[in-house]
Parts: sequence; structure tokens; C-alpha cells
Amino acid sequence: TQLLETQISPTDSGTQLLETQISPTDSGTQLLETQLTEFLFHEISCCGVEMDGNYVISGDLGGNILVWNTAESGDTPVFRAKIEDSVRCLQSVRRGERVVVFVGTLSGCLFQWDLLNEPVMVCFKENTITCIRSTSSCDKLCLSMITGDIELFEMSHTDHETMLTKLFDLKIHYPAEEQIDLRFGSLNIKAEIWSLAFSPCATQIATGSEDQTVKITRLEDQKTVASFKDHTLAVTCISWMEHCDLSLLISCSDDNTVVIRETISLVKLKTLILPSDVVGFCTLTYLGVLVSPVSNTFPKGSQEKLASKSLKVSAESQVSTESQVSAESQVLTESQVFDLFSKCEDTVSIVCGSENGYLISRDMVSGHVTYCERVHQGSIEGLTCSDGHVVTCSSDCCVQVHQFKLSDQ
Repeated sequence: TQLLETQISPTDSGTQLLETQISPTDSGTQLLETQLTEFLFHEISCCGVEMDGNYVISGDLGGNILVWNTAESGDTPVFRAKIEDSVRCLQSVRRGERVVVFVGTLSGCLFQWDLLNEPVMVCFKENTITCIRSTSSCDKLCLSMITGDIELFEMSHTDHETMLTKLFDLKIHYPAEEQIDLRFGSLNIKAEIWSLAFSPCATQIATGSEDQTVKITRLEDQKTVASFKDHTLAVTCISWMEHCDLSLLISCSDDNTVVIRETISLVKLKTLILPSDVVGFCTLTYLGVLVSPVSNTFPKGSQEKLASKSLKVSAESQVSTESQVSAESQVLTESQVFDLFSKCEDTVSIVCGSENGYLISRDMVSGHVTYCERVHQGSIEGLTCSDGHVVTCSSDCCVQVHQFKLSDQ
């Protein structure tokens, strides 16, 4: 991929703006331009990042939690807090104008922060909290741990408070029983969950683990209804979305592949490998999905949420059938799934971060690389997508906001 133009201009506040243009490929795929805002305030490795409206929220291993407002100039945080622990992951929850940030730590503490007061510890799990996710309706919150467990909470809200009620905890990924090479990982002791995602209808949850599997659990009865082993190394991040009438589960792995599955028919749609433009040893650490109609203007406005409908997983992939297709479920044939997938008209980009600082965007349908640049000098330790933006944080102590649009060329 050829880089045509790069312009870097420091603002009065010291925040850097970067504009990059990339030429189209021979296939005719439209590539992406990005406008970058970089925040240089952390003094130790960042770990965990969120974007909520104009707010960019990040944490670091020193226990600092910082919030910037992208609608305002300057790189000085508008809110900040300090906890006596290392931040591992973040999740923001918005109710009207009120924003609450949940913070998971390396020692297993869960903090709640309303931006205006000091963070409050709401529970202690004894093991590192690796991921926190909430439903789009903000009524449930789920934690994953390095022990292979998840814990689900119901959230209730008032004008001044968000309360958590524990629903259940559940072990989903178990230590390996077969003999394994103990030079790598700790699968004989535990199978860490590195990422989780609610289904679009919030009735199921997917987990990606060190044991190389992605599992889908039905929340109603806590039953594992599907298990996919599409990767040869740890699954590092997953995303679950509804698009073009398909329920799409996307995973990335230490094996440097991205896999797209349709979860109702269980069809594997595509496996994407690491682009040759990425130089040096790396693994894929995080991913996100950008969905936007074909447009050549930078998007504005609040984040749009995909419509949800009831989706049901009907069988366990590669192992055995766990539940039969219900009468009301209309499972498409493999050819119908591929046909719907290939005819998606909106631009859907799968954006991945790597251990050596690359940001890689690929068109979901064609698989063509639309952006590939080393944007950080350290490992990307957090990535989220929102309203045409990709936000990353890194062990180089930088937080970046990339605003994408389709190239005019």
C-alpha cells in the first residue's frame, strides 16, 4: 500500500493532528483516510480505552483514569481519577447525560466512577478482570477473568446512582486435560478469557480464550450452545454484530488471523491473514468494527446503534448438537448466507491493533486492506470503535483517536 501524503501539524496545545491518504488498490477497493488526534498525558503503559460520545476514557498501569473531550481543543483531561491498583480494562455506561465508568484491575477489583466523585470499589474477584462489557440497553454488565470464569450483573439506575445485582458466575473455559507444551501459556492451570461480547439481542454471550476457542453461552440457562476452534493460538478479542440480516461473530488471535462466522447457520464466512505490509514479529491484540454507509465525508453526530432482533444459536460447532433449531428460527443455507454477506452495501471495516503498534483496517466483505500503518511505538493495549472513530491506547503511553473517511481517489 502506497502512502501518498502525510501531514503532521502540532496544535497550540501540543496535540498532534495527522492526515494520511492512501492510494486505492488494483482491485478498486476504496481505501481510508484518517485524521488523528493524539493525547500524550500518560506516564506509564496504557491499558484499556473507551469512547462515549465526545469522551475518550483511558487507564494505565499506574492506576490513572483520564477523560478527554474530543469536542474541545487541547490535550488536558477534563476529568481524572486515581485508584490504588493497575487498570486492566474499562467499560462506560451512559444513561442520559450521566456517564459511569466501570474499571477492572489486575488484582481483581471492580471500581465504579461517575466522573464527578472518587471511584468506588464495588466488588473484589481475587483474579485479574480481563474484560468488561455491558448490553446496549445498559441493563446488564459482564466481567471475564483469567480463571476462565464470567460474572453477570443486572444494572439498575437512578438519576444519581447505578447499582449492580449479581445474577450468576460461571466457568466457561477449563484447563487443558491433554498433555500440552508447558513452555507456552498456563493452559494446564487455567484458560484465561481475554475478551467477551454480548449477542445483538443480549440473550447470549461469547467468550474468547487462551484455549484457542470461542464459546457461546445462553444466559437464560447458562448453557454453552456453541464452541468454535478456528484459531491455533489464543483468541485475543471478539466482536458480535448484526449486519445485512446476519449475526456475525468476529475474532482475532495470536495466530494473526481474523475469522468471521455467522452464528445462526454456523457458517465460517472468511479467514483473514496478517497483511504483508506489517513488518516484524507481532500478534493481533484487539479488534473493532466500523459500520458506515458509503460516504466521503467525516461522520458527525452521536453513535448509531445497530438494530437488534432475537437470534438463536442452534448447535455446537465441531463437537455435537446441543439444541435443535426451533420452529420459528429460519436458518439459512450456506449459499444463502454467503450471498447475503457478499451483497452488503454499507462499508464495514474490521480494524485490528497489533503487538508492535500497527493499526490495520480491512474491508469485511472483500478482505482487502484499506489501512495499514504503524501508529504506536509500543503494543496496542486497547481499541474501540465508535461513530467513524477508532480509539487506541498503547504501552508507549499514548492515546490516539483516528477519524476515518473513504478516500476521494
